[in-house]
Amino acid sequence: MKVNLLDVPVYIISPGIGKYRNRIGVCFQRLVDYGFKRIVFVRSIEKPSKTASLSLTTLSILEREEPPYIIMDDDVEEFHIMKEVEIPGDARAAYLGVSQWVFPYPTSMIGRGVHIRRSLPSDFRDVDGKWVKISGMTSSHAILFLDRAFVASLSEKIRKDPDVPHDLYLASLQREQPVYALKTPLFFQDHSIGGQEDVTRLRWDTNNFIRP
Repeated sequence: MKVNLLDVPVYIISPGIGKYRNRIGVCFQRLVDYGFKRIVFVRSIEKPSKTASLSLTTLSILEREEPPYIIMDDDVEEFHIMKEVEIPGDARAAYLGVSQWVFPYPTSMIGRGVHIRRSLPSDFRDVDGKWVKISGMTSSHAILFLDRAFVASLSEKIRKDPDVPHDLYLASLQREQPVYALKTPLFFQDHSIGGQEDVTRLRWDTNNFIRP
């Protein structure tokens, strides 16, 4: 399946106030400069819990928009931009940004004493020169959603408990449905505007993601 990424809608989640005002401005301008044509700022839903705020804001996009679309954080920077990508035909979602952290357990294990850990070769299946199939990858700073059923599954989980980080729900869904990540991701979280650059500025090397 070939996707022209620059034509896909991009939804950037951010509070858009205080320190986040600069972040959203920087992120928005970067995406314009890269050539993305349909960029939408989605203001975070106000909740006492930051986790619930992000989860419920993500849910608001999932429930009203028709895939394909990209949901993005407000702290991304370009790592390797491609205008067009060939995605595995069975993909339900594709991670355009990656992380060293994984939660390789089913949803039922959330909150039961198991924790995220650093990725291992067993968390991935090499697919081709561009993609790996992932199982348990956390982080949600740049995800291309492709499939209605996948979106519905994630939405159902968030509705049940929005105080659970939604990237854990996403990680658990990777055990059930085919989700892929680019070996050379398009985006990482930029430390200069508050992102976790050390665990997201990564490149695939043989059997795992490593710092370039």
